[in-house]
Amino acid sequence: MRWIPFAAVAAVFLASADFFVKLASSRISSSLGAMVYGLTTLTAGLVWVLYERATGQPQFSTPAGWGYAFLVGLAFSGVTTLLYVTFSQVAGAVGSLSIRLTAI
Repeated sequence: MRWIPFAAVAAVFLASADFFVKLASSRISSSLGAMVYGLTTLTAGLVWVLYERATGQPQFSTPAGWGYAFLVGLAFSGVTTLLYVTFSQVAGAVGSLSIRLTAI
C-alpha cells in the first residue's frame, strides 16, 4: 500500500492543473498556454534526469519505452490544449463538468 500517498498527491496535482487551466484560459491564448505547459514539463523532467545522473541513480530505456513515453506526452499535450480551448469557450463549471463526466 505504499502507492496510496503517490496516488493522493497525483490527484491533488491533477485537480490543481484543472484549476489553473481554468484561471489561465481567459488570460492567455490556447497555443501559448500549451507551449508554457510543454516548456514547464520539459524543465521539470530535465532537472529530474540531471539530478538522477548526478547522484548515480541508474537510468534505463528500451525503444518501446521511448515510444510509450512519447505517446503519454502527446496525450497530455492534447488534454492540456483542449482544456485551454474548452475553458476559453464556455464557463469553467460547464466545461469541467462535461469533461469529467465523459472521462468517466
